[in-house]
Amino acid sequence: LGYEFGYSEHHESVYDREDYLEKLLATIKPVTRAEAMEVCQWVLENERLNDLGDVTNAIILNLVGECEQ
Repeated sequence: LGYEFGYSEHHESVYDREDYLEKLLATIKPVTRAEAMEVCQWVLENERLNDLGDVTNAIILNLVGECEQ
């Protein structure tokens, strides 16, 4: 049984695409500071992305630039 019978909100391929895009957000560098700010604000407003722990941290570090410790 699957999404056709109301057991899942979306087809599994939708979740696969979301996972793929989350990984891209953690690796693709923003072109401008304005773009980084817009994406960062969107991530912080997106409830789903706020609950991903290390993935969310990787996205934010990618947007603001990772610093040496």
